[in-house]
Amino acid sequence: MIPDNEKNVSAPRILIADDEQGILDEYASILAGPAEPDDRQSKLADLEAELFGNTQEQPQQPQFSLCLCRQGDEAVRAVEDSIREGRPFAIAFLDVRMPPGRDGVNAAERIRKLDGEINIVFVTGYSDISPDQIHSRVPPPDKLLYCQKPIHASELRQLAYTLSAKWLAHRNLQTTRQTLEQVVASTSVVVYSSAPARDQSPALVSDNVSRHFGWDPASFLSDPRFWIERVHSEDLPRVYAALEQIHQLEEVSIEYRWRNSSGEYRWVSDRMRILRDASGRALELVGCWFDITERRDAEARIRQLAYFDTVTGLPNRLLMEDLLQHGLAMAERYRHRLAVLFLDVDNFKRINDTLGHHSGDALLREVAKRLLSCVRKSDLLLRQGEVENLLAEQQHESVSRLGGDEFVLILSKITDAVDADRVAVRIAEALSQPFIFEEDEVSITATIGISVYPDDGTSASTLLKHADMAMYHAKEQGRNCHRFFSETMRIPAARRFSIETKLSKALERGEFVLFYQPRIDIASLRVVGMEALLRWQQPDEGFVMPGEFIPMAEENGLILPIGDWVLQEACRQTAAWHAADLPPLVVSINLSTVQFRHRLLADRLAQVLADTGIDPSLIELELTESVLMEDTKLSAFLLSRIKDLGLKVAIDDFGTGYSSFSYLKRFALNTLKIDTSFVSDLNKDPGDEAIVSAMIALAHQLGLQVVAEGVEETHQLDFLRSRGCDEAQGYLFSRPVAAADFEQWVRDRERCAQFTGRPRAIGT
Repeated sequence: MIPDNEKNVSAPRILIADDEQGILDEYASILAGPAEPDDRQSKLADLEAELFGNTQEQPQQPQFSLCLCRQGDEAVRAVEDSIREGRPFAIAFLDVRMPPGRDGVNAAERIRKLDGEINIVFVTGYSDISPDQIHSRVPPPDKLLYCQKPIHASELRQLAYTLSAKWLAHRNLQTTRQTLEQVVASTSVVVYSSAPARDQSPALVSDNVSRHFGWDPASFLSDPRFWIERVHSEDLPRVYAALEQIHQLEEVSIEYRWRNSSGEYRWVSDRMRILRDASGRALELVGCWFDITERRDAEARIRQLAYFDTVTGLPNRLLMEDLLQHGLAMAERYRHRLAVLFLDVDNFKRINDTLGHHSGDALLREVAKRLLSCVRKSDLLLRQGEVENLLAEQQHESVSRLGGDEFVLILSKITDAVDADRVAVRIAEALSQPFIFEEDEVSITATIGISVYPDDGTSASTLLKHADMAMYHAKEQGRNCHRFFSETMRIPAARRFSIETKLSKALERGEFVLFYQPRIDIASLRVVGMEALLRWQQPDEGFVMPGEFIPMAEENGLILPIGDWVLQEACRQTAAWHAADLPPLVVSINLSTVQFRHRLLADRLAQVLADTGIDPSLIELELTESVLMEDTKLSAFLLSRIKDLGLKVAIDDFGTGYSSFSYLKRFALNTLKIDTSFVSDLNKDPGDEAIVSAMIALAHQLGLQVVAEGVEETHQLDFLRSRGCDEAQGYLFSRPVAAADFEQWVRDRERCAQFTGRPRAIGT
């Protein structure tokens, strides 16, 4: 074997096998170098230059790298070496008969098994060799030629040029295809092609379909309906519509669900395009197809956050407004009525602060479920459906959560207001059943305001505003009820809105003041303490009474900062009076439910004591019966922490709530305050006299001080003195007055006592 004698390692390699050295030399002389132009070609080139000027330079003919062999076995070994070295031959010229070894046909059979891409040319001077026999033994026919000796030099050279160019083109095509397949395999995009109608088996499906969807590409190629049968049934109409449009639009993109080999439906994006020839005839449909499930899930989460409440899963305010607008459009179009129910869970803030936000959220979820049960079942679908499906429904009821403890129900098609009344009654019944959370049993009520289209408004904002007004009107009438909007509600609603708006800035602007009402020792008529009473001095409204703004503060969360200010200011003022040589007076401070249940109450009280330097024994915190009785175990624990700080505790308005002495003995209390409703009818109603007498006697048996509130007449004071009551408080002694006036009132009484030896007369 004569090795390559090549000048360019990139030149196409040609294998030549012939048993005659002379023939090998002739091959080498023809193919090893460029052909020499003959005299006629030179003259023709000169004539073209003279007639047309300098012609374009003719492309240089390719160089070949030759490998010459004398025997068939040598040729086979040469091919083995070329495959091993990665330098395959483009062409093999083989003599058919090469005695004494392997002949050309046998060598060709072996070479074809080694290299399926090499072009094999049989060259022979014999005529008894059948080309058909050779084709059957050395396939494929497009890579096999048969030539009869002798071959003209130009024919041999042209044959070598053509076959090597074909081999190089095929090799480059394979390289490009392999590169593209590797690129596709490295991505999540599945590439496919099929007949233009896509109703036949595809011609190509990229291999990565098995990695991403679990199906073998062969499954697509063998079954025309394999792909379409795995499209989700709900998405089939859209997919068929896209296939029909492809010939008009040329390119279509669609998203649908497709079942993988595990039986799971995955969202895919499918982009398909029609390829056409020069005449416009559709040749092929090609496309790319990839999994977008994660993107769709992310979009769904974004929609959920944008349109649905995270706690209850109900539509939020934004979606509720869209639903209401849609419902109003339908009501106007079909001329039917619509109702808006604005619902507020009564005392939810107190429940939330008592049980904690985790239980509060759980309660809201349970409320949502019960509200859903009070409207038509179609809403259950709306709650979990796509936003587009919500708005597509022409008639439905919906339940939405606006935030906090507020819900809105939209009844999109009612006959008259009675239908809305029935739903409100069902809601009250559903919420009346206790809610169980671990070891806690909670009972709640709700207040509902109702507005009706078109009677109470024709716009979404008006109906919501009027339902809100009706709800607040119902709260003012005792809660746990529902009311329909009426025009008479506008004035109090406007007043409430004004008060709420100004209340939010009152503390910051220093508009709150404390008034003080003295507590008198009945036996000596000396001042022994005072109750700190909050007043709001609003520049535009004047004095706003606590009964009007305290409920608002509790609802909107302002009660905590306002209560903190009351504690700080009352203790500061009391400490200042003590430092100014007033007698040591005990200051009574009212605590709201929210303050008492707050987890940082003890820390806040300790901080106030440290800030003001007041003696803890001069502070008495007043709590109502209802606050203590909500959770007796928790109340007992909180009272013990307050007592550990050295503070006193009084139960206020006793007799108006549970009035259970059996419960009172469990609590660490110091004082019992009899409500003014019992004191006002003393000496007029024997029943009240008996009740007050019993309260005083039993309280003393429990070791409690007794204070009577609302004492306005001397006969009331005389009765209380006769029953051994300890202290009295009321207009008989003094109205609540500002701090400066209270200080002067105390000093005047003390001065009178010093000069006369007895306190100043009652009422002076």
